[in-house]
Amino acid sequence: MDQSRQNSEMLLQEAEEEEESKARGHLKIFFGYAAGVGKTYAMLKAAHAAKHRGIDVVAGYIEPHARPRTAALLKGLECIPNLVTDYNGITLSEFNIDAALDRRPQLILVDELAHTNAPSCRHAKRYQDIKELLNAGIDVYTTVNVQHIESLNDTVASITGILVRERIPDSVFDQASQVELVDIEPQELLERMRSGEVYKSAQAKQAMDHFFTLENLTALREIALRRCADRVNLLTESARIKSHSDYHTDEHILVCLSSSPSNAKIIRTAARMASAFRGIFTALYVETPDSSAMPEEDVKRLHANMHLAEQLAGIALVALFLGMSPEGDIEKSCAAVMAGRLAADILSLLLMAAVYAADRRSYCPGDTGGLRLTSRMLKIALPLAVSAYARSALSTMQHLLVPQGLKAAGYSSDGALAGYGTIQGMVLPIVLFPSCIMSAVAELIIPELTEAQVRKDERDIRRTVASLFRMSLLFSGAVAVFMFLFADILGMVVYQSGEAGHYIRLLSPLIPVMYTDMTVDGCLKGLGQQVWSMG
Repeated sequence: MDQSRQNSEMLLQEAEEEEESKARGHLKIFFGYAAGVGKTYAMLKAAHAAKHRGIDVVAGYIEPHARPRTAALLKGLECIPNLVTDYNGITLSEFNIDAALDRRPQLILVDELAHTNAPSCRHAKRYQDIKELLNAGIDVYTTVNVQHIESLNDTVASITGILVRERIPDSVFDQASQVELVDIEPQELLERMRSGEVYKSAQAKQAMDHFFTLENLTALREIALRRCADRVNLLTESARIKSHSDYHTDEHILVCLSSSPSNAKIIRTAARMASAFRGIFTALYVETPDSSAMPEEDVKRLHANMHLAEQLAGIALVALFLGMSPEGDIEKSCAAVMAGRLAADILSLLLMAAVYAADRRSYCPGDTGGLRLTSRMLKIALPLAVSAYARSALSTMQHLLVPQGLKAAGYSSDGALAGYGTIQGMVLPIVLFPSCIMSAVAELIIPELTEAQVRKDERDIRRTVASLFRMSLLFSGAVAVFMFLFADILGMVVYQSGEAGHYIRLLSPLIPVMYTDMTVDGCLKGLGQQVWSMG
């Protein structure tokens, strides 16, 4: 019943949004990578085509250009007079939004979307003028260059060395009804500059010496093309979610694994492409007869590259499953993450099986001793697997018992879960942070203990272990006292949370036990008792 009601509310909301969208005007952006590519020219051509179809078209504001072909296209279009205003003794011509609203055409042209208005205007930015026109039900054509988009501003500045002050929010660009990329080759744009079609001779020379270089224009063009592709991806994903469809315009990225030092970079690039295109990422290794004679260093690098590919493929699978879940549904999103992790683990198992089969063929030709190799591997793998399952079981018990304990102490169900989240995510990082010092000391002591173990020098072992335990107890005791005394201050300074401080004080008496556990772990490893340190 609740699900049916929820679906009805969603359908009603979608219907209301659709009605609002119909009443609102539509925005079309003519998008370019630099001045002179022909944005205003393309906008005026589209305006004449719309007028030819019987649409009431008005030119609201067209940036004055010394470009005869562009200026000629203004002929035959009704133009709204500019708003003339004075600022610090300078006469400025601005878009007259009130005149536009009084005229109320079906379609209005407003050049330079990122323009900053004069202080006397109603809105600080021209894109805000355009929003008002759209809300009034008027369609708008406008122009903008890639360097004016907020999220790309720093990237463009790093390429050109020029920080652009006039910017528009990404949402204005992404929510436009249409974006038309006006694109020409950088070489052709430079030819236009030289011939004086964009700027006058002196201005053109200065521009080509600084901003309008071939390298800058090529980079800006690439950024503009990518930004348009990103917008298409957003629109596709939004349409899929709204229609509750399962279709995907997927790409399948295949990367070949090798022992080459550059292979890791190729794997990461392939993973990024798969993520950007919401596609599938497959890593392939082709074993040849020469593989068995591969140098040891190359074998290690190949295995490292395989491990990297395995990790990135796992991340891509989780992201893919998460992208398929309905937006805003927390339960299904969590289920999608778990399904993605399960698929990643299955992929990992298949990869390990393939590597094992390849190694077995390499080191046990004709299957001689294959059974012995399997037995030796199981002796290593089974204790590790049992240890992993034990850790997982203990972790699961902890996740179940701690909230139950908090409920028994008087917390509500939601309060108990919130309290446990505070302990895990906020308190334990603070409590365990100083332990990195003891952990480092314990790791450093391993070689010394191992050397004493080889010499069978029990006296030296006892002395080293006793010193380490004394240091651990003194250090952890001092940390526990500090945490107990300053728990409230730590909670407020780090998290602005009194509750976090309360839990820090509760856990502070356990700090010596936690830190000593790390010391014991380091000693066991140094004495060759790793099996006992697995828990």
